[in-house]
Amino acid sequence: MNFIKTNKIFVVFLFLYLSFIHFGESFLSSLNLENLNIIKKRGLTLGATVHLANQLEKLNEYNKKERVTKHYRKPSDPYSYGRK
Repeated sequence: MNFIKTNKIFVVFLFLYLSFIHFGESFLSSLNLENLNIIKKRGLTLGATVHLANQLEKLNEYNKKERVTKHYRKPSDPYSYGRK
């Protein structure tokens, strides 16, 4: 009984695997090499846009942080930290 169940699962996976390979080959054969290069270039601009958006987000987070140098006082200053 367990052997039959295992065989059914194996056959289903084999069927799915072969159907996806067939679909992938037919999809790739329908595209020309020139079309693939165009698709790659368009994908590059999308990737560059995402990269620039991430950089902009990091820059905004950096600008929101409080700067230590704004409140820094030299040790020789009579009103610096630790002096009374």
